Amino acid sequence: MNTFTVDQHRAASLQAAMVALHADPKKTPADFYSATVEPGVAMLVESINADPYVFLPPTTVVEFDSIKGSGTDKLRQRMLAGVFFSQLVDDHKRKVALELSAQVSVVPAATGMRP
Repeated sequence: MNTFTVDQHRAASLQAAMVALHADPKKTPADFYSATVEPGVAMLVESINADPYVFLPPTTVVEFDSIKGSGTDKLRQRMLAGVFFSQLVDDHKRKVALELSAQVSVVPAATGMRP
């Protein structure tokens, strides 16, 4: 697993792909085998001829390197990338839920009577 920062041009194209895939998940870019997007959080990309990676806006990419020529290792790295992406999404949802629960004021219990 390698983590690196991409240049602004590549980051802009990945962010545009995130927006486009969120708007219409069926329209994957030509060099993507498949992609899964969680808007504002991350995008999991399985490329046709490259290793899977997770894009974290604005400019971070986590690539899951596989042993060249090993289909088993490539599958293993795809699964690891999927687990990593799922954990990011779950962590984000948990953080949002905590923020919302902190903002919600205490509501008095209902009396059970109809108005």
